[in-house]
Amino acid sequence: CIQRIESDTRVCLGDIHLGSDPQANKPVTKKRTFIRKVFHPGVNIKEMDEKGIVHFLATNGKAEAWKNPMDEGLLHIRMKSLAPNSKPANSIVGNKSVRCVTKSEPDSYVIIDFGERRVCPSYYKLRHYSYSDRDALRNWRLEGCQESSAHALSTSTVTEDIDINSKWDVLIDHKNDESLKKAGQIHQWKIPDDVPQKFYHKFRILITGPNSSGTFALALTAFEIYGTLELPPPTSSKVQLTHRFAIIEVSNVTEEVEQALLSISGITVKAPSGCEQEFLEPEKGNLALPRQTSASSEDSSSGAVPDIFQPPPATSVNENTSPQQQQQPVPPESGQASAQPTSQEAIVPTSSTNTNAAPVTEPAQQQPVASEPAQQPVASEPIKATTETLPSNQYILVDKPEQKKEKERYVLEPIVSQLQIIRFSELPDMHIAKDTFLKGLFLKESESVVTTKDEPIETKEEKKDKDTTEQSNVNEAEDKKDSKHSKENLKDQWKALFKTIVFRDIQANSKEEITQEAFTQLLSQNPEVQELILSLYEQLEINDETTILTWEQVQSVIILLIKINPKVVFDWVYANGYDHYGTRRFNNNFESSLQEQIVFQKNIVTKCPHFDTLFLKHCFAIAEKLGFHSLQQLRPMYIRHVLPEEVQSDPSLRDLLLFKDETPVEMLRLRFSAFRCLNAVVAKMLAFVNLSNYEMLSSLAHLICIVGDEYIFTQVKTDFLQSVMDATSQPVEKKPVVRMNRMKLLNKLSTVGSLDFATESNFGFGYQQLSHVDESQLRPPKPQGADPFVAFVLELIGQFVEGDTGPYRQYFSDVSNELQSPESYLFQLTPNGRRPQLDLMNKDKFIIRPSHPNLLLSASSAVNANAAEETAHGDNGADVPERSAHKGASEGLNIQSAKDSANLKEEQFGMCEFLGKLIGMCLRTGVKLNLSLPAFFWKPLVGVSCGRKDLYEIDTFLCKGLDEIWNYPPEKKDEFENEVKETFMTTLSDMTLVELKPNGSEIPVTYENRKEYVSLVYQARLNEHMPHMEYIRRGIHKIVPIHVLSLFTWEELERLICGVPQINVDLLRRHTVYDKAIEPNSDYIQWFWEILNELSPENKRKFIRFTWAQERLPNDDEEFARLRLRFLIKPVVRTTSNIDRLLPKAHTCFFHLELPQYSTKEIMKERLLLAITESLSMNADEPGRDDLNQAAPQEDSF
Repeated sequence: CIQRIESDTRVCLGDIHLGSDPQANKPVTKKRTFIRKVFHPGVNIKEMDEKGIVHFLATNGKAEAWKNPMDEGLLHIRMKSLAPNSKPANSIVGNKSVRCVTKSEPDSYVIIDFGERRVCPSYYKLRHYSYSDRDALRNWRLEGCQESSAHALSTSTVTEDIDINSKWDVLIDHKNDESLKKAGQIHQWKIPDDVPQKFYHKFRILITGPNSSGTFALALTAFEIYGTLELPPPTSSKVQLTHRFAIIEVSNVTEEVEQALLSISGITVKAPSGCEQEFLEPEKGNLALPRQTSASSEDSSSGAVPDIFQPPPATSVNENTSPQQQQQPVPPESGQASAQPTSQEAIVPTSSTNTNAAPVTEPAQQQPVASEPAQQPVASEPIKATTETLPSNQYILVDKPEQKKEKERYVLEPIVSQLQIIRFSELPDMHIAKDTFLKGLFLKESESVVTTKDEPIETKEEKKDKDTTEQSNVNEAEDKKDSKHSKENLKDQWKALFKTIVFRDIQANSKEEITQEAFTQLLSQNPEVQELILSLYEQLEINDETTILTWEQVQSVIILLIKINPKVVFDWVYANGYDHYGTRRFNNNFESSLQEQIVFQKNIVTKCPHFDTLFLKHCFAIAEKLGFHSLQQLRPMYIRHVLPEEVQSDPSLRDLLLFKDETPVEMLRLRFSAFRCLNAVVAKMLAFVNLSNYEMLSSLAHLICIVGDEYIFTQVKTDFLQSVMDATSQPVEKKPVVRMNRMKLLNKLSTVGSLDFATESNFGFGYQQLSHVDESQLRPPKPQGADPFVAFVLELIGQFVEGDTGPYRQYFSDVSNELQSPESYLFQLTPNGRRPQLDLMNKDKFIIRPSHPNLLLSASSAVNANAAEETAHGDNGADVPERSAHKGASEGLNIQSAKDSANLKEEQFGMCEFLGKLIGMCLRTGVKLNLSLPAFFWKPLVGVSCGRKDLYEIDTFLCKGLDEIWNYPPEKKDEFENEVKETFMTTLSDMTLVELKPNGSEIPVTYENRKEYVSLVYQARLNEHMPHMEYIRRGIHKIVPIHVLSLFTWEELERLICGVPQINVDLLRRHTVYDKAIEPNSDYIQWFWEILNELSPENKRKFIRFTWAQERLPNDDEEFARLRLRFLIKPVVRTTSNIDRLLPKAHTCFFHLELPQYSTKEIMKERLLLAITESLSMNADEPGRDDLNQAAPQEDSF
């Protein structure tokens, strides 16, 4: 359970307090003896009958319809090198005659593994395969093995490696046996009488010579065996309430942490294997010492139950909580055999006065028995029994003479109980769990009850004499009421804290004294509690209210109060501003706290206006380190000062470090608490705020969206956005469909090298087919169950793809690449990106194209044509380039006003609106657009204007040039016109020339009008993309109400739509589940996570794209939960002779990965890298295709 809690990073172990309820009943376990049943063959030895053991398992004792026992996990078949086109290995225990055959290799074999069951054979049957009369067995052996492979069968994908070191007994050796001649023929053989009768876990048919065709192929299609079957006993399905419990909410725990913990409450908890001895139910008479037979060999410590509020031994949570699932088929007509005490040592129940003590055995005697192999009988030696009586609930080893004979196997019922997690606030006062916890919180454990493991066990007489001697000393000590004893019983940290609280108002030069009346008022204002305290004074013989209490007397009162009602002391600690760790939370006086914050506002925030922004940034960093995905979940007690190393990694936090001495940590915690309260209020009132008025300075929307947007936690905003999207969703009977032939486009791209963005791209197909669809059909509600969460359905012509979510996510990934390609009509590299040789900002980011690219080509052609015409007429003056440029610009402006230009602009604006719809669908369905865009794009979407800083980040050269013109030195103004030869025109980001004012091409820039020119250039460049952004906002509004986005900062909106470029492997691992055939702690799963952590950022993104058809994960745990997303790792469906040749296979629709169990970490890394770099499309769903993993005759030459 501790492991389960630790895996949830939202939960701090400091919030969990485990203990044992001394009044509750402990769980018990019983010994269950294995069951034996005899099976005799039928009369007809040439037919497969219903009297054999395999058929018994396949029908659950003839109580159910036949099911293949290997598919049900009741046994396992392993064959050496199946031949191509052979039926799978489970055909060996099937009920049909099919073609099942190995490759022609010496020592070919078939192993039938019964797991933890055992069989003592008397007869067996085989059936030749139905393919032909060829390959019939002639020379083979039937062998048996007494070693169990049950642990391997239950924990991992089984290979032939588990049989390498097995020891086999020959049961029958066939030489030139011609009993099988025809296809599908059946024959039965008797195990010779001279073969010793033993029980075996697995059987092997081993070919020892050529078959009827002269090869070594082993051809079989049925196996049946008769004799005595030994079955595991049924276990009880009873789930017991555990005597252990956990307490939460003893500090300021957030609601989500409580819910995360409470979700664990009541789950079935299976105790670790081996600890059943501690809870073994005593039987009458002698009780055989338990031996583990089918569980792990972990040793469990014996002795007393751990002291209360100490973590119990680590227990593993059984994910398959139903105990019935562990039951094995039981023959209806058979009963349970009686248990025989066969161990060389036995234990008998005795008595004890310690009700909390667990059954105790001597470790030196117990350990070798616990590790003893279950299936091997151990000879017992006669020894004497002792009859000494001991306290009850303890077990001692006794001697027991018995005969040497084979031991009957038995198991101990697993202990399955329910973990109880209790809210501290819900426990009534004086409750045993609450009082026990609080006493353990404040008081030291009494040394008189502590015993060490090395102390010898005393006999009853010795203990009695010792107790009599010590009792007089105890009584004498109690009579003296020594205050020193009180000090020893109070924990040091609480002793110091209580002293601080009691005497904090006393001057430094005064004595540490307080009157009885003052101390009573200090502890509580409750009359009933005060009456209780007065009774304690009487008990300590302090009767006068004016009596001055010393520190020793104060301690005595506190200790007695803790023993009687510890909740009073606990409430007193909290009222004074401390938590249950003794850490200062805040000033307990409201007026003092308010005054502190006023002073803080004047002295700190005035000096550093962005202090609160930096402080919340620091708080969010703390939350992420602790695993909280929201500041709402972060508790004030976690707030601390920024560390120097954190400032080194993030220099923006330097101011927090500078003001460290002026900001006590309790004041920061109180300030953070105020922010949490503010967000709680905002979360409740957002639904009543008209967010469309955010531009009005006097509106509440402006206060929330513009002034205080950095103070509102992101989770509050996303929760509100989700509620708005839920309220505006529209269920539809049939989702819109986009049909496209991706394979045809990819073939053309590889041949021609480019595609038309409007008609031959994923974006273009979606634009043409979805632009006229009613927007209400693109607002799907969150689905129920396992239905896909998509806004439309992709129909991929020529591709066999199962499911809707994989192609849907792949579509958005492909659209992201197309939007940022050179052929894109909407985006282009930033001007800084066109200067790759320089170290500039945002060189890898894209911005909106101000003009349709076809318009730009037309204008460029016109300029070139005019220049050629003037050259042909002989205009060679110095002003020719200037005149050509001006005339070209004029022609360009004329082209932009033409009819065809209007159509191109309308097409570009329509695409911008469709892009807005795609962004809205991303917000609704949780997919990501892998776009690399600067603040220049995102700010207009949240209603924030761009400024010079934003333009500088995308066109640094332009801004530096404008700064030089603006700041041109006055003393050089006569030289201005010679150095600056500009007119009132400018070049947009796509190199289009535009006039800044009417006839601007004819107006030169002078020293006097230079500032007007700079202002107009900034105005033109900062607004060049605004018409396009308005259409994008219009598209978003048709899917998601656009005014809700004004709540977010531009960084938050980018994160919502595009996700985080870095792949958080720890986040992915927290949301990974495993197939039941995979052990999460196995080596090859650990290899997988190590390899994933070692991959480069680019390869990590390729892996996510390979498995999920996206390059970015959900942002945090909350988004994983909202999307109900889990990453599943499962074993490969097909197996070959060499599993290292297989490649991993992904199911992108379901986020599943088939991961072969490779032999080494190096091979796994090689195959994984090959898969994620070479698999670029979803093409493995075609029936009959399994890429490189398909079993084919050419496998050996691969």
